[in-house]
Amino acid sequence: MKILLTAILTLFFVGCASTNERSLYCWQGEYPSSVYSYLLDDYDLTEQISKLENLANEATQQSRKVPPGLYAHIGLLYSNKGDLAVAKAYFEKEMSEFGESKEFLEFLLKAKK
Repeated sequence: MKILLTAILTLFFVGCASTNERSLYCWQGEYPSSVYSYLLDDYDLTEQISKLENLANEATQQSRKVPPGLYAHIGLLYSNKGDLAVAKAYFEKEMSEFGESKEFLEFLLKAKK
């Protein structure tokens, strides 16, 4: 009985520990570090927009999903730049990809007007 239980637990933990190289979202690239830099207020606006747009384009070319919040973050950067039309387009793209963000992004759009 102990051997069977040990074998089952071993298989369970091996299954949990296995890595999947192909995660649901395309987290590679500059996204996490860009968010961190933004929070520290240590970033170049144009450079960060360029890096994040490149990440979104790469994910699309690889037929992978962008991570949640990426389009919203790009929209926020455009909003900080003063380009509200482009910011709104990115917010709407985020809302269409991740419906759960709709209320918050609509709130941000109203606040920017």
